[in-house]
Amino acid sequence: MVKFNIIQITEKLPPSLHGIGDYAFKIACNIKNKYDINSFFIVFDDCNKDTDQNDDNNICNIYSLQKLDSNLSDTLIQVLQKLNNSKNIVILHYDKGFYDTYIDKEGFEKYYFTKHLRKFINLFNKNKDDGTKLIIVFHEFFPPIVERRRDYILRPIQNFLMKKVIKSADAAICSNPVVERQLKSLVPSLKIFTYPVFSNICEPTNLASKQENSWVIFGSTDNLKKTLHKFIEQIPILKSKLSIDTVNIIGGKFDPYILNLVNKLKADVPIVNYLPGISNQEASYIFSISRFCYMYYFTRNLLADSSLIFKSGVFATACSHGTIPVFGNPGMEYAIGVFNHPGFVFIKDDKFSSSNADQLLDVYDIAFKVFRWYQEYAHSSRATDIFFSVMENILKDS
Repeated sequence: MVKFNIIQITEKLPPSLHGIGDYAFKIACNIKNKYDINSFFIVFDDCNKDTDQNDDNNICNIYSLQKLDSNLSDTLIQVLQKLNNSKNIVILHYDKGFYDTYIDKEGFEKYYFTKHLRKFINLFNKNKDDGTKLIIVFHEFFPPIVERRRDYILRPIQNFLMKKVIKSADAAICSNPVVERQLKSLVPSLKIFTYPVFSNICEPTNLASKQENSWVIFGSTDNLKKTLHKFIEQIPILKSKLSIDTVNIIGGKFDPYILNLVNKLKADVPIVNYLPGISNQEASYIFSISRFCYMYYFTRNLLADSSLIFKSGVFATACSHGTIPVFGNPGMEYAIGVFNHPGFVFIKDDKFSSSNADQLLDVYDIAFKVFRWYQEYAHSSRATDIFFSVMENILKDS
């Protein structure tokens, strides 16, 4: 086995709430436990742990740019110098929302210009002679459908700015065929490894007993607003085939607008619980007893691009608990079969449908198949093996 060091770059780490940070830390823990390789982290956020931990029992050493009052490039050089020119793998977790140049930061309007990231890549490329390799994990990329006139003008510039970033990578990892296709169109020679994202909440080893007619809706505060609004609108369609006795609404921060939607929902559902800010353990329990998870993930019909759903942590959490995903937005049937996914419930032509649309929905069969699919295709242990294999291969190629 090739010996090497791992340096991961991300915005935050647990206990801060951040899906990408949870993902990165889970990979680090699994690699340590399975392959006995420690990780170094460079994070933009402050952290509760001491910077540069040297305890051999720790999973990783953490360098906080905020605490060090340093920039990314200088900190990476310091870490590489400390590692004494040994074999190193840098894993950059790319989130388009974090590295972008903003039009209006308060309104979250972005140009999707990664100018700051390009500066880091330029310096990184100057220091690659020591054998350091770069893997970019594309958790996000550009929206596949250009909706606004301004974006038609910006897209060529976005592509130009990202090409150099992508070309600098020795390999890329992404979670769905949509992003894989976009990356390939920009840099055809790029080595890309694609597999669905795993659950950051929990990965049960057994399918728990479900409470009949129980539902869960999970997400950030903004996501819950649009999802709940659509759920209330589509309740008549869903009730034409399924019973809805209990709905647990979890995640995000307490919000008066969501509370108003919850009160409106109580007119159609006997038991509605609004539980913002719950822990991972509590969220896992609710998923374990829920039969269905309602999601309104996209704001328009993406058709062939609906396989973007495999980047969703909510979707992964539902599958990991054998909770059947129910999609309110059209076009989701195109995602069935991607990565051999067995199927879910979806709305088509404003009517209820499912992966076995010509038969009465067998919720027990679908729940079991979804649970088994997750264990085989999306579990974090599989992701860990893929990460390790990619790292070993690019080091051997050097």
